[in-house]
Amino acid sequence: MKILNNQKIAKTFHKLSFREMGANPLVDWSIILIISILIIIFLIINSIHLFNRVNDGGIDSIEAPATTTMVIFDTDGLDYLFDRFDSKSKNSSMLLKNYDFVSDPSI
Repeated sequence: MKILNNQKIAKTFHKLSFREMGANPLVDWSIILIISILIIIFLIINSIHLFNRVNDGGIDSIEAPATTTMVIFDTDGLDYLFDRFDSKSKNSSMLLKNYDFVSDPSI
C-alpha cells in the first residue's frame, strides 16, 4: 500500500514537472497556486508573530518621550512677530494695489 501511494505521488509530480512550464497550463497554474499559498502562509505567520511581539511589548512604541524644552515667548518676542506679520501684510497689499497687468502679453 505504501508503494502504491509513493507511485501515485511520483506520477503526480511527473505530471507537474518543471520541464513542461509554459507548455502545459496545468503546470503553470499549479506553480502559481503553490507560490501564492506559500506567500499567504508566510504573511499570516509573520502577522501573527508581529502582533504577539507588539502585544507583549517586544517592539518599542512609536511615541518617543519629549526631550526638547518648550520655547517660551516673552512680550518682546511676540511684539517682534506681530510687527513682522504687519509689515508682510502691508507689503502684499501694496503689491496688490499697484499691480499693473498687461492685457496682451505680445505687446
